[in-house]
Amino acid sequence: NMISNQEKYFRECSFVTKVIHAEESGALGVIIMDNDPTADDYFLEMMDDMTKRNVNIPAMFLQYRDGYEIFK
Repeated sequence: NMISNQEKYFRECSFVTKVIHAEESGALGVIIMDNDPTADDYFLEMMDDMTKRNVNIPAMFLQYRDGYEIFK
């Protein structure tokens, strides 16, 4: 039952790793937001990183524009 901004800590890891870190910190769900305001025209898929780790909380990805509206 928290909102966590982990952008500065987990920039170069997979979505699975980001979500697992949040889950281990007690998060009930994760919203990952793109930090590039010029990339709203590109589609980014949250792909499995093939490490066979399990994520047990809901997670989603938002483009910068949508994430900005939520978190401003």
